[in-house]
Amino acid sequence: MTGIQLRIMNLAHKAPLLATTSSHSALNLGNAAGAYLGGVTLNTLGIASIPWLASGLALLALCGAMGQLSLHPQR
Repeated sequence: MTGIQLRIMNLAHKAPLLATTSSHSALNLGNAAGAYLGGVTLNTLGIASIPWLASGLALLALCGAMGQLSLHPQR
């Protein structure tokens, strides 16, 4: 978590505190979305489909991280 906050504070020069607060909100939203998607998947497709959902979400997160790194390469 600290690494995320430092990166955001370095990128958001004008409002770093607002940016770190927004990152916490995004993480909370991600937790809620994961729980919701897990519940829907469990109810509709069964417990055997949970690993497929987890793999898809991990792949989505990896694509997001790679996209973010391509937009803002490290120095």
